[in-house]
Amino acid sequence: MNTCTFFGRLGADPEIKNLPNGSTVARFTLAVSQMYTDKSGEKKEGTQWVTCIAWDKQAEFAQKHLGKGQRVLITARYESRSYEVQGEKRWAHEFRVNQIDVVDWPEKMEAKPVPTPPDSALVPPTPKAATTVTKHAAPSIADPDELPF
Repeated sequence: MNTCTFFGRLGADPEIKNLPNGSTVARFTLAVSQMYTDKSGEKKEGTQWVTCIAWDKQAEFAQKHLGKGQRVLITARYESRSYEVQGEKRWAHEFRVNQIDVVDWPEKMEAKPVPTPPDSALVPPTPKAATTVTKHAAPSIADPDELPF
């Protein structure tokens, strides 16, 4: 199974490319916090930068709804590929996005708060009738040696 889940903040606005074949690809980095204990036993916090690649519908969603600093939950699968730069072979480690869950929606998309009615319109709930709870004692065990376990 090749599934990874990351919770973090976008390091920058997604980079969007429209390819000649009609596909859309979005590339963005996600800053993911990592807690660890150093050699002296002190707790530290570090950041891992995760490169995410989204295609087509996910890329269009990223272009429309994601921006720098926004918190998201990403479900993706790990992919690696090699390429050459001046004859030197290099590797890219990326995560192909399956699902994007936005945690912090931009202000322009947030729902407007519903106004609270005046105090006179608030009616306290009527108390429910008290119920009686009957407690039963566990049966006594005459001889613990007779237990089946």
